[in-house]
Amino acid sequence: RSFARCQEVLAAYEREAIGGYWELGQVQLFGSLGGVFSGRYREVSDRIHQWVAEAELRGDLYTITCLRTSVTPIASVVADDPVGARHEITEALRRWNRNDIFENQHYMAFIAGCCTDLYADDVDEALARCDRTDVAMERSLLKHVQVIRCSWWLLRSLCRLRGASRPEGGRLLRSVAADARRLTREGAT
Repeated sequence: RSFARCQEVLAAYEREAIGGYWELGQVQLFGSLGGVFSGRYREVSDRIHQWVAEAELRGDLYTITCLRTSVTPIASVVADDPVGARHEITEALRRWNRNDIFENQHYMAFIAGCCTDLYADDVDEALARCDRTDVAMERSLLKHVQVIRCSWWLLRSLCRLRGASRPEGGRLLRSVAADARRLTREGAT
């Protein structure tokens, strides 16, 4: 429902709004994420590049970065282009240029990057991405947001499960079990 509702808000915005670019970007971001989470990949893919182009025209680096670290990589994977997905993430973070702290854009890049790595069957990169993100998340205030903390544990567990057939599989499985206990304590199961 969120995808359809955001489409209605965007249509009203185009008819009536003046200014309010941050709000427009947020509706585009959450609308597209709603579309992804509800499986409407093609519909989102049809719109996402237009929204990034519009954000470019208005100089809205925040929206550009959010879309390019979360939704455009998924659109690339849907088009069977994991190289393009990785390029979107890398270029967005390069332009964001805030590597001194771990922000929401970095977290979205972690999610899209792991999904891309798993799609491309690049378990080595998925595990390395998890290790890099673990260090950053431990220092980040984002770990205090339950949905972020729980989705971080879940996604890294999926990556580690995929790598469990490797020589370090026992260590990876113990880490997955620890994350499962964390999720249970959070009431997220």
